[in-house]
Parts: sequence; structure tokens; C-alpha cells
Amino acid sequence: MNAPRKPTLRQVIVVIVAALLGAGIGAAFALTGQGSQPQAGVSATPVTSPAATGARTAPASPASPSSASPSPSSSSASPTPASPAYVCTPPETGAEGQVRSLLSAAKLEGGRAITEMTPRNRPFFYTPRAGAGDPGENTVTDSAPGVAEVYAKDLNPSQLDRVAAAVSLGGTVKPGCVRTQTWETDPADNGDGEFRFTFTVTTTDGKIVTGTAAGTAATVDTLTWGAGGR
Repeated sequence: MNAPRKPTLRQVIVVIVAALLGAGIGAAFALTGQGSQPQAGVSATPVTSPAATGARTAPASPASPSSASPSPSSSSASPTPASPAYVCTPPETGAEGQVRSLLSAAKLEGGRAITEMTPRNRPFFYTPRAGAGDPGENTVTDSAPGVAEVYAKDLNPSQLDRVAAAVSLGGTVKPGCVRTQTWETDPADNGDGEFRFTFTVTTTDGKIVTGTAAGTAATVDTLTWGAGGR
């Protein structure tokens, strides 16, 4: 049997070179594979700018006028003040105070005010309500349209209440708003305090009504509404 042959020097060098080349290629592949793997927690998707892709970006929309404009102040939004209301003043004369008292009492006390504050033995002139069946409607004449003549002593309680309701405009008159318009007879010119004047009052629904009042320092003899009067 022949003994195994020893490798020549050339064969040994070839084997060593092959081994070295194989190790270098393996290391290179290992390094290349490590660099291509994404790191943990980092997206592998590349970020591309619009310039690089050629895509157009939409222009930013301008702010709407409503969001940019300042909100109106409370002063500019507030309504225009209304015109001054009808001013109520305290009575300037005793006669005006008598009229205020009669209107207030007729509104609050009814017929009792007519009994106590108008003449008992002389006629009292007032404006009856249309169609209400108020006392004295049959005494209205053409010379004094809309004015009735009654005697308080001849009226029963129900009739007195009707007269009071007519005098107080159905309970709507505001006695604290009597304003003198014109004086026909000034009580200062008469020893017995006789007076006659026109005035205006307001009602609870905001109307301004004109009236005529006449009397003496003791009683109110006339309280009519409208242009009529005696």
C-alpha cells in the first residue's frame, strides 16, 4: 500500500487564499445586511419633499373675515335710547291737587269719591262712557256734547260707581300725571277759589288724554274728557 502524498506548497497556498477570500466575502455580506435593516422605532418609509416629487401644494386659505374682524363693542350694539317719557310733576296749585285727589279716589274707592268730593246740591258734569249705560246719558245736549249732568244725592251706589268708573277712564287713569295746559279761571283771582282749566293725563296703556276740570276750593264740579265741557 502506498503512503498518502503530502500536499505541495502550492496547494497549501491556494487553500489559504481561498479561506481568506471566503472570510472577507462573508464579512462584507454581514456588514451589508446590518446596514439595510431599519432601526427599532424608526419608520423605514423615506420622507420625500414636494420639490423632489414634483407635486404641487395647495396655497394656505386666508382667514375668514368673520374670524379676523373684531367683534362689535357693547356700546355699538346697544339700541338707540327711546325718547323721554311723559314727565309727571307734583301739583303746582291747590286746584290741580284737587283734580289729582278726585281721580285717585274715583279709581280706588269708586262711588264714595263722587259722594264726598263733588257737589251734593249742585250738578256734577262728567263724560259718560259710550254704550255703558252710565247715569245722565239723557242729559247730554248739543251745546255740551259728551257731557252728562248728575246729582250725587240722587244716585244709588251702583250708579255712583259707574260715574266713578267713567271719571277714572275705567280705572286706567294715572292720577300722578296731571299736567295743566291752560287756565280759564285761576283760583288765585277768586276769593272762593273758583277754577277752570284744561289738563292732560296718561293712562296705564300709555295714552295721553285731555280733560277739563272746574270747581271751587271745596268741591270739583266738572271733570270731563275730550273737548266738551260746561
